[in-house]
Amino acid sequence: GGIEHFLRSLYILFDDSPARREDLVLIAGAGPFPLQWCQHRWLENVVVAQRALELLDRIKLFVETLERRRKEPKTVSYNTVKEWIKNPLVKAKLHLFVFIASPIEKFLTKYQVEKPMIVFLANDLKEMMLVLLRQVLKREVIEAKCTSTYKMLKHDHTKSEDQCSPAEIDVGFSAAKEIKRLSEAKLISERDKLQFKMTTREAVVTIISALKEKSPINYPIVRHCMCFDPRRIVKYDELNHFKNVVNALVDAGRLVEGDCDSLCTQYSEMNRNMEIEQQ
Repeated sequence: GGIEHFLRSLYILFDDSPARREDLVLIAGAGPFPLQWCQHRWLENVVVAQRALELLDRIKLFVETLERRRKEPKTVSYNTVKEWIKNPLVKAKLHLFVFIASPIEKFLTKYQVEKPMIVFLANDLKEMMLVLLRQVLKREVIEAKCTSTYKMLKHDHTKSEDQCSPAEIDVGFSAAKEIKRLSEAKLISERDKLQFKMTTREAVVTIISALKEKSPINYPIVRHCMCFDPRRIVKYDELNHFKNVVNALVDAGRLVEGDCDSLCTQYSEMNRNMEIEQQ
């Protein structure tokens, strides 16, 4: 199974089991215990993987000791943990999960508020998706085909000719360092390294596809609401975006058509005043 099976099993192994927790402390010393994996909330799971990284050495000693003493629990969770602990790539995979999930967690944390954040939504989604795209797409492709939110959405990121070669795929500093250590120690083969990079690319491409499919920036009004972002108003002429917002509100029956010219004039005046203040 995937890394979620390992993290879930790691929590289950010690949850509601005082005897097993005591064994871990006696064998590997005092320290924190695994956190619970949440299947449907990415916001909860980066810290779960980080805790697992802290625990790896203790869990490895725990498994090896039980194996040597022939006192291994006959449970599915223990078998899963044992299988993963014996995988030399377990630390690299946990680091990779943290690397990929962190920008998504940052975005989700920012939007766990009851404030009118729609003016920042399109730009923040674009920036988050660009972080992921840079891990798997060639730089020149991003610079040529992802210059705007709309172009980024429409670009087919699954095309192999636009993707990085395995050697260029970004797996993050910590995962790359661990892969290098394992390779130099002859604990993994060149084929294992290649497979790790290919799996990383496949995972990131799948995540980007899901984000594109379900992202609110598919709705034009979300993209056009960038015209209310103060960071953009002082840099760009956003009047066309504002007019598109006005058109959408008129079509939805939320705005009277006769007020549109006055609103556009007020918006332009606000822009000019902000430019003067910046000077």
